[in-house]
Amino acid sequence: MPTFKIMIDPRSPIKQDGTRAIVLQVSELRNRNYIPVGLSVKPEHWDATLSKFKRAHDPLTFKELNYNLNRYIIDSEKIISDLSVNKIPFSFC
Repeated sequence: MPTFKIMIDPRSPIKQDGTRAIVLQVSELRNRNYIPVGLSVKPEHWDATLSKFKRAHDPLTFKELNYNLNRYIIDSEKIISDLSVNKIPFSFC
């Protein structure tokens, strides 16, 4: 069964504004795939241990952004659960 983690893309270059892309990392059997979530953040505004935006990123919207990141995880887990119930094997292909 695959695992999911929201993180700063380790492969992405630093943009001119100092931000890096945020991705959903999907891992299974030592294989990883990175799915962009359409957001970027400065590394100092990212809490890597909790996989969420820090308040310093934007005090007005950081809760909403973190909620959206959690939705990516929940939706991904639901898809995997549906595959499992229907006995469809998971594949990156």
